[in-house]
Amino acid sequence: MKAKNNITDILQRVNNIPALPIIVDEALRILNDKSSSKNDVVNIISKEQSFIAKILHVSNSPIYGLRKEVSTLSFAVFILGIKEIKKIVLALAFIESFKMTKDAYFDPQEFWLHSVVVGNLSRKIAMDLNINNTGEAFVGGFLHDFTISILHRDFKEEFNEISKIGLENSNFEAAVETVLGITHPEISKIILTNWEFPDILVDAIANHHSPSSAEIDKKLTSVIHLADYATHFLKAAECKWDKNFNLDESILDILHFSSISSINEFVETYREFINNQINSIRNLL
Repeated sequence: MKAKNNITDILQRVNNIPALPIIVDEALRILNDKSSSKNDVVNIISKEQSFIAKILHVSNSPIYGLRKEVSTLSFAVFILGIKEIKKIVLALAFIESFKMTKDAYFDPQEFWLHSVVVGNLSRKIAMDLNINNTGEAFVGGFLHDFTISILHRDFKEEFNEISKIGLENSNFEAAVETVLGITHPEISKIILTNWEFPDILVDAIANHHSPSSAEIDKKLTSVIHLADYATHFLKAAECKWDKNFNLDESILDILHFSSISSINEFVETYREFINNQINSIRNLL
């Protein structure tokens, strides 16, 4: 496939990706608005009745270790806190709005599992390393591979070709450029910019495979990269596109680690956290 000859067409199709559904746009708005209230969150949830049951199910999962059963939405917001509920709502909004069918090259359940785990782990690592922007860490981690779902939905023929090449040489990133003539990060940047995402998130998501290339917040980008690497290293909720994952050693200096082995030791401490996440997140899917 001579994709380079069709780069103009590819760029036009990328630029024509539909705007975010209203429910997702509203979820992002309340997540980014620090002044948003409990009522704002409840109003969003009430628009999708399926959200309520899933939020209650997640609230009662072992991940939160609550002794009292959460049986109402208002109690869930009270007991978990508005920040945690916002995260759950955003994840649900994306998952519900971008429903996809499993096929030979794509498993939506495994894709969203990986996405939510990396989002939650990014936030946890940011907190543990005393890095600001924990909210951005979750969103950036959750959406770090969103381009895969876009390619599957809107570039189906090309996606299948990318998957075939990627499975053969274990390098899906190179396969994207071979087939489309444009890189995965470039696609992310175009779509997120068109969706009017904050620059800090556009930059972090587009550069999550190469944090040293980030122009706005290298620490945030490195945290997302590290969380993504953790799922690969621990073989838990990993993405098959990361089969040939290369750790960007620039994060040693950016996040103040002394060696690769110290990073691996650090990642190992999150094994239980990730396993607990996996068991709980499956209830969302």
